[in-house]
Parts: sequence; structure tokens; C-alpha cells
Amino acid sequence: MNKKLYLSEFKSLLLNQVLKYKSKLDSRGMKPIYNYDKYIDIYLYKLETGLTWQRLESIFHISKSQLHITFTNWTYNNVFLNAFNAFLKKYKIYIEGNDAYIDTTTIFNKYGYTETVGFNSFESRKHKSNKLSCLVSNHGIPLGIKLSTGNIHDITLLMDTLPKNKYFNILYADKSYISKNLKQRLVSRNINLIYPYKKNSKIKNTKEEQYELKNRMKVEHINNSLKQNRTLNTRYIKDINVFTGFIYLGCLKIGLQNLIFNFFKD
Repeated sequence: MNKKLYLSEFKSLLLNQVLKYKSKLDSRGMKPIYNYDKYIDIYLYKLETGLTWQRLESIFHISKSQLHITFTNWTYNNVFLNAFNAFLKKYKIYIEGNDAYIDTTTIFNKYGYTETVGFNSFESRKHKSNKLSCLVSNHGIPLGIKLSTGNIHDITLLMDTLPKNKYFNILYADKSYISKNLKQRLVSRNINLIYPYKKNSKIKNTKEEQYELKNRMKVEHINNSLKQNRTLNTRYIKDINVFTGFIYLGCLKIGLQNLIFNFFKD
């Protein structure tokens, strides 16, 4: 039952955005041979398996160029981004809470355009990569993401990772986010940034903060879950916008699964 609920809601959120995007186009010309349901199934399959467009053509018998062009059009018309935002808006009552967690993960690059990648001096010294900043709720639901080159510091990405709507009051992070200026900027937005202080610091974390900082593993689990989708584990897609479209697709998938698991159990 939960799987059926997840798939129906997943397709519903995406189809609503596709139809809004299509309604803006000229109604003249040939209508698509395949319904959008099938395209969504194929894109979800590609997300999970990482198969090439050519391999998908041989499996589903739809032209690889048609599959690729359709996904690109959906991406550039913000179908996946808007579907993800619609998900957060629709289930806001279940997502809101006092706590949230943020962290980054490195995605190694294979064929991405040179200007959209960078060398991460800590994790990928010999490989160009991208860095994905992810912010998740207390229930493990992605709230915001930001994809950048691999040579950008975590602190620089935090403000761009914040969602438009504030679903939390306290944000837990690791030592890479230690910054007084950043903490003050977040206070102006009524967000309390908490991170583990250094051993030689005069300020110490309270026992409650120390306990909650251990729950920061929730964001690690989400990063790991995203990279379990083979398309997101290593970047083979040249266009960074198309790759970001798959990331939003992955966030929508994981967000719905965790929401149903936590609030809509059988």
C-alpha cells in the first residue's frame, strides 16, 4: 500500500508541473505518442540505474534523442524543481519542526563541462568533482540543495542551500561551518546555527546540543541515499542543469518515501 501511495503521489506531483509547463506552449503540431506517465517511469529508472539514453532506447523502444530532449525541456522549464517545491508546500504540516541538519558530499565528475567542476583538495585531489550541499529536516526529508563546483567551501554554500520557507529554528552542522559571521547572518533570519566548538574554544556546547549534534547523521544518511541512485553517484552528464534536474528528482523520491514511512504507515 505504501509503495502504491508513493508512486501515485510521485507521478501526480510531476504530472501537475508538466501540464502547467505544456499549457504555456502552442497547441499546434503533433501530440506526443507516449503519455507522460511512461516518461516519468523511464526517468525514475534512469535515476536509479544510471543507464545511458541509448540503453534506455533499446529497453523502452523510445528514441534516445526524444528521451533526452524531453528531460532537458522539463529541466529548463523547472518541472522537477517546481514539483519538489510543491511537495514541500503540500506536506508542510508534516515537515515543519524545530531541528534541521546540513552537510555536503562530493560527487566525482566524469564528463561534465570543465567550467562546472573543480578540484576538492580534501576528498578528490586527483579528480574533478562537484559538491552537493543538502539540508534535511528532523524526519530525513530534504528541504534544500545547492550544487556547485568541488572547490567551494561549505560555508559559502549554506545560504544558497536554505529553502525559501523556514521550516525550522535550529540548524545543526559540523566543524566546517564554524563561523561567527555566518552565525550572525542566520540569527537575522531567526535561525540558530549550532556546531561543535573546537577543544581550545572558551565556548562549550551544552549537553543537549551535544546530544542533538549526534543526530546529524540524518543528513549523512540522506546524502548516502541520494548517491545510491547510480546517476547521482558519479556525474556522467555534461550539462550541470540536467544533472541538477536528476538531483531534484532524487530528493522528491527520498522525501516522499521518508514522509510515507514516518506518517502514513499501514
